[in-house]
Order: sequence, then C-alpha cells, then structure tokens
Amino acid sequence: MKKKILIVDDKPENLYLLELIIKGIDYSTIPAKNGAEALGLARKDIPDLIISDILMPVMDGFTLCRELKKDTKLCNIPFIFYTATYTDLKDEEFALSLGADRFLLKPLDIEEFTAIVKTVLAEAGNKNTPTTEVSSTPENVILKEYNEALIRKLEDKMLQAELAEKEVRKYNIALLREIEERKQAEKLLRKSEREISLIYDTVGDSIFNLKVEKDGNYIFTSVNQCFLTTTGLQSHQIIGKRVDEIIPEPSLTFVLAKYAEAIREKKIVRWEEISEYPPGQLVGAVSIAPVFDDAMNCISLAGSVHDITEQKKAEKALIASEHLFHTLALVSPVGIFKTDPMGETTYVNPKWCQISGLSAEDALGNGWLSAVHPDDRESLIQGWQKSTKVQEESFSEYRFLHGDGKIYWVMGQAIPETNHENQIVGYIGTITDITERKEAEKALQEKERKFKELFDHAPIGYHELDIEGRITRINRTELNMLGYTEEEMVGQFVWKFVGSEESSRQRVLEKLNGTLLPSQSEERFYRRKDLKILPVLSEEMILRDSMDKIIGIRTTIQDITERKRAEEEIAMLAHSLKSINECVSITDMEDNLIFVNESFLRTYGYDRDELIGKNMLLVRSPNNPLELVKEILPATINGGWKGELWNKRKDGSEFPIHLSTTIIT
Repeated sequence: MKKKILIVDDKPENLYLLELIIKGIDYSTIPAKNGAEALGLARKDIPDLIISDILMPVMDGFTLCRELKKDTKLCNIPFIFYTATYTDLKDEEFALSLGADRFLLKPLDIEEFTAIVKTVLAEAGNKNTPTTEVSSTPENVILKEYNEALIRKLEDKMLQAELAEKEVRKYNIALLREIEERKQAEKLLRKSEREISLIYDTVGDSIFNLKVEKDGNYIFTSVNQCFLTTTGLQSHQIIGKRVDEIIPEPSLTFVLAKYAEAIREKKIVRWEEISEYPPGQLVGAVSIAPVFDDAMNCISLAGSVHDITEQKKAEKALIASEHLFHTLALVSPVGIFKTDPMGETTYVNPKWCQISGLSAEDALGNGWLSAVHPDDRESLIQGWQKSTKVQEESFSEYRFLHGDGKIYWVMGQAIPETNHENQIVGYIGTITDITERKEAEKALQEKERKFKELFDHAPIGYHELDIEGRITRINRTELNMLGYTEEEMVGQFVWKFVGSEESSRQRVLEKLNGTLLPSQSEERFYRRKDLKILPVLSEEMILRDSMDKIIGIRTTIQDITERKRAEEEIAMLAHSLKSINECVSITDMEDNLIFVNESFLRTYGYDRDELIGKNMLLVRSPNNPLELVKEILPATINGGWKGELWNKRKDGSEFPIHLSTTIIT
C-alpha cells in the first residue's frame, strides 16, 4: 500500500507543487489548507508523514505540531516543517523542540527534498529508531518562545512579503516548468536514450525517427516541429505511417537504398536532395544514422534534414552578383559609388558622373571632392570621415558645382559593405538629384513667408485652437485688438480671454466634441489686456484631419465697437421717436427696417415682428413710378430726400404720404 503524506499549506500553488513532487516518488497525498483542517484529517485517517508550512491562517504549523505531539494516537507521526518565512536558527531550534523531525527551508532542490522525505519515512518505519523526543519545556515557556517567533516572523514578513512573494512565484513557475520538462524528458528517456541523444545532436533541423521492421519496412515513430512546418503535414498524418506511404517515387527508391546502406555499413550516410514542399522547392542536406540493439540488430533510424536552399541560392547569386551590380549601375536612375574601407572612391556609375559633372577617372580616390560646392566641402569631409571612422551609415545633403556654374543639389547616402565574416570591406552609396525638390522648398518657403505676412496683417483677427481649446496660432491684428503679445496668448485656453469664461469654456468644448455647431456671425465680448471689453463679430470653422476627426477650431473676429456705438445711438433715437404722432421708421443701408414707432404700426396695421428685418418695399405701393422709388435710397445716403408717393397698409389699401428722409451717422 502507498504511503500517505499529509501536506499542509495555505497557498494552492504550493500544495499543487508538493502533490506533484510526492506523487512523482509514488506516494499518495492528503492536502490541507491550514493546521486546523490538517489536524481533523489526521484524526480521521492517520497519515505516514506530515509536511507543513508554518505561517497559515486559522492554525499555524507550530500549533499543529504541538497539538499532534499532545495526541497519543498522532504523536508518533513524523513531522517535517517546510517553510519560506521562518528562516532564523532560533525558529529551527523552536520547531525541533516541539518534536519536528526536520526543519526545511523553501525552495529546496527536488531530488534533495524527495531524499529527505524517504529518509524520514524510513526512520519512522525502523522500529529500532526511537520516537522523536518532545521537549519537556513548560507550556508557558513554549508559548513565550512561540509568540516571540511569531512576532519576529510577522515583522520580517511585513518587510519582505512583496520580495518573497515575487521570488516564490518565480520559483514556483520555474519549478513547474522544471517538473513538466523533467516529466517529458524522463518519458522520452525511458523510450530510448540513444534516440533522444541523436535528436538533441541535430536539433534545429527537420528531425525524424524510423522504426526498422523485420520485413524491411520503415515506420515513422516521431518527427519534430520543424519537420511538420517544412512538409506542411500534421503529426497524425505521419506518425505510424510507412516511408513508402509518405515519400513518392522516384525519390522513394533512392531513399530506401540510402537507408539500406546506413544499416549495412553501420554508419551515418549523408546526401543532398531536392524536394517539393508547400513553401516551395527546398534543397536539403540529409543525414541518416542507424541505431542498433545489444545484438547489433538495427532497430531504428534517426534522421535529420538541414535546409541548404538559401546556401545554394547564395552560391549562385554570388557568381552573378558583380555582373548584376554593374548592369544595374549602368541603367540606374541614381548615382552609385563604391569606396574602400578608408572611404576613398573606387567606382562611380555613369549617372553619378552626369550629376557631379566629373568623369569616372577624376572621381576616384578623393577626386570627387573637387566637384563639391566650396561652401559644403568642409562639413561634408568632416561628416564622411566621422562615418568611416566609426563604420556607420552616412547621410548628407550637399551641392555639386559644375564648370558652367550650374548648381545641383544631391542627397547622398552610404552604408558599410561587409564580407561573409561581417568585416567591412568598403562602403556603397548613392546620390539622388534633389535640385527640383530644393527649388520647390525654396518657393514654398517664400509662399509661406507671404502667407504669414498676409495672415498677420489681415484686416480681421484670426486664431486657431487645438482639440483641448488652447490657442495654437494667432495673427498680429487680433493681438493688437486685445493688447497682448503672441507669447501671452499662444498655449492659453481661449475662454480666458472671453467675457463669460465658464460659459465660453463649455461651448468651446461642446464644439470640439461635435455636440454643438460652430458659430456663424455671432457677437461676443473679449477681454483686452487693459481689462476693457471688446465687442466682436466672430465666425468659426471646425478643423478636421484626413480621417474627418475634429482636431480644432479656426475663428475670425471683427471689431464691432463702432457698430455697437451706432446701434446704441439708433436705439436712443428710436426711443425718443417712439411716441410721436408722425410715422417714423429707421432702415439699414440696404433699406431693411430696423425700427418703427407706434404711430407707424397703427397706420399700416402691422405688428412689430412682421416689419423688423423686412425691406421698405413691403409698404410701398406698386403703383409708384419705379424711377421714383429707386432714387429714394441713394438720395438719402447723399444727404436726404423729400417728396410725395403712395404707400400701402397690411390690408392692401393705399394712401398718399409726404416722405422726408435723412442719413444717421
């Protein structure tokens, strides 16, 4: 009957690890989460050994050991403390004084741990071995020592809990991985130590193992993942299959002959073969090794296939590379050059000569520098020498000056050229004619300069906001309106400069998140730096990126101080004209009504809302001569108009009036 071991730990992962280790040495386990649970289980089913942690809830390991040793039925059960927190020598002395057989510190090597478990069980089973003596120390002394140990460890645990937890977790993960790897390794090892040895010797290539049948057939017993990836097959499509079911003719006959040769000659046989696989045609270096039993009967073949497809391609490519390079260089649309390890030019292609204005012969060595613009030559030499000294990539933009005075801008790039041993044998680079790009950049800069000049001196204020409502751009006109400098406004939230700050902040954010439409011809009040209020008329446009995502707001503002003053004057005038008996009306410059008095409303039969904003033609009789009606507004603008004409009421009735107009300034 298997030995029963009661394992006690409040951490599930620790219980799981102990269970794996103990079952691995063919013992059964009884798990418990704390001392109280363990004590109950021990009384129901007496175990052969108890392995317990110390620091646990409900009942710790020290208390569990004391309770067991006081129980006449359980006192002879061997007891092992296995702890990661109680590591002091005094803790070990106290534990052994309670009657424990061993005091072990986590983590412990698996082999050492299992050896101790077996030893303690053997000692317990040896009748000649006396039962562990329980200390006769008085109960109050034991309790004092127990409390001191507990307090000491609790303080220590508070300081080291986080670090210990991380280390234990790391150890547990590593231990689980080690256990799993060990289980797999032991399983394969029991199957065939010699097969595993050959597989490991050739790991990284496609690996396969064949069982040699007495009738001369070869059966696939295992393949590695590389083999499956290369062939595009799954494991169940290969394992257990005969070679002649997997490898087609004419390759089959050749391969079987190689297998037979390896068995007959008792040696590793190697050859190269070309095969068609899902990734394409591959060239493989195949090795097959026979494995014999003690009677020298071949029982299996271990094989590997090393993919040398790229090697073969490289060999072919190497032969053609120089020819290909020079062919491409002749027709290349960019200039190409090569140098030695010191950076001196050894080759330039025709396009390089065309761009630089030098012949290939004149460009060799450092001759190419003679074509570089004098203003760029020194910095270019320093940059090139620095790159070749540290053996790194070089990048620069510079000018070539032709004999006829023409200037060509180029972008030059060069990278180290290395051999198969990764040693730098020179540099290879290109130059690209970027003259047109440079001219375009210059033209763009000029356009941007002009735009900024127009932007700053526009007759209206202009600013842009980012997605948070901060000012990112503002023109000189708006700065002058508000009396601030650009530094004082850029980067600030726009609502800091608006009359009603909180209301403005809310409205701006709603527009930026798309819940409120931008304002069109809206009157607002801005706060100047001198704290005066500036009335403006604003127009807004939402800014979006290429994905139609809102990225900001563009706003224009127009100073309407004079207009507001005029409106106030008109309002005062309208108030004074409100109650007189004559019909009085005020229009804007387009002859749209902006005020009518009470007498006007009574006479014409309209409500105020029906007239305000409407053109004066609404009350003119269509029977008036057209020339007469047309001359009224121009004459008014030029000083005034007086005369008689016909008007009409709301009900359509017409009546003559004497009209006198004047302009309000």
